[in-house]
Amino acid sequence: MEILYHEPLKNHTTFRVGGECDRFITASREEGIKILMECRERKEPILLLGRGSNVLVSDRGFAGTVLNFEPEEPELLGDDVIRVSAGTALSYAASFAAERGLSGLECLHGIPGTLGGASVMNAGAYGRELKDCFLRGEVLTEEGEVKTVSLQDMAFGYRSSAVEPNRWVFLSAELQLEK
Repeated sequence: MEILYHEPLKNHTTFRVGGECDRFITASREEGIKILMECRERKEPILLLGRGSNVLVSDRGFAGTVLNFEPEEPELLGDDVIRVSAGTALSYAASFAAERGLSGLECLHGIPGTLGGASVMNAGAYGRELKDCFLRGEVLTEEGEVKTVSLQDMAFGYRSSAVEPNRWVFLSAELQLEK
């Protein structure tokens, strides 16, 4: 785990804008869940940032904790399903799949975000979206429960999902791809 204090967020956004945050934490899944729950208990503002794409941060910064999940190595589950963590870059997940002869993530390769952000907004391009290969995922509920969610639970729409309305934190997904 890495903790930076008074960290300029311009160092962590693709638009290179943003003032300082109180704490910038890069953590594993387990550490991140613990930090999220501690911040929620203390009613401390917390922002999940990922790779900072598609985000504008004020030059006044963020009074609270910014959390970034460390990427985990994707896993091949069977012949055509991969598990990808929220902190994994979309381009890396697409390359991982392609190297194993799997198709379905090509549309996400050029998007500079992570799977977590892509799941929150149902990212896509070239006529395909994340929902087209989403099998199931894991989210952290407001109560601190790690819950498995289905494609139906995610209620994907155009650049939307059930993550924000339910105040979930997206943790990982299993994606059904094609040989």
